[in-house]
Amino acid sequence: MSDTTRRRPDGRLILLLGALAACGPLSIDMYLPSLPSLAAAFGTSPAAAQSTLTSFMFGFSFGMLLYGPMSDAYGRRPVLLGGIALYALASIGCAAAFSIDALVFVRFLQALGAGAASVLARAIARDAHAPTDAARVLSMLSIVTSIGPLLAPLIGGQLLLLGSWRVVFVALTLFGVTCAVTAYLRVPETWPKERRASAAVGKSFAAYGHLLTDPVTWGHMMCGGMAFASMFAYITATPFVYIDYFHVRPQYYGLLFGLNIVGIIAEPLVCASNRKLRYIEDRDN
Repeated sequence: MSDTTRRRPDGRLILLLGALAACGPLSIDMYLPSLPSLAAAFGTSPAAAQSTLTSFMFGFSFGMLLYGPMSDAYGRRPVLLGGIALYALASIGCAAAFSIDALVFVRFLQALGAGAASVLARAIARDAHAPTDAARVLSMLSIVTSIGPLLAPLIGGQLLLLGSWRVVFVALTLFGVTCAVTAYLRVPETWPKERRASAAVGKSFAAYGHLLTDPVTWGHMMCGGMAFASMFAYITATPFVYIDYFHVRPQYYGLLFGLNIVGIIAEPLVCASNRKLRYIEDRDN
């Protein structure tokens, strides 16, 4: 979108982009309180139930690598709508899954769709706004993605009062359908045809291949990967520890889980305050 056609921030568009950016966090965290009951319903082990989260992360990660180059080649809007449609359909499949293996598979498909929403919400925010406004909008989207993990387990726990673990995926289906319809009606195409490159997908994957041969890149990936591995080990284990071992009701699991998110949100604020205090002390000295 050219500078002349970029607009001032639109509250309704920002709200929709925030909802799209939240697809991933909601799909990861909303069903955490139901993991123990899901394992019991299928008569399977906690490890098998946790594999539904593993498959989601595989699909989400792959989708984020794929959708950026695809949208550069074919435009933001069709790729976004296709991804959200896949997300909504896969959420229906999750709600209707007849076995743990089927659920693992449709969770992978659900994640592929969620990856489109997450990547393209940010791309559209950059395309549709001038740089200073885009930075503010992207900050708002970051806040939404931080709040999502805080609220999602609380919502998921309350949904279990209405029925089994399938109710959570029914809610995600309704969320996906609402996002798909609203995006179809409200999201414009922000990547003009003259800027599209049909070779973008091939070039991007060639660049990925080059990065995978770079030892410095591997070092960064391993550091980030180990940090995320420890976090997701905690995420997948706590439903069984709190609910099965400590007998916490699923409706209260989100409160305990939310304490971690509060800590994550508070940490940069505390660090920023400490830096400010040190700056004042150094200046006075």
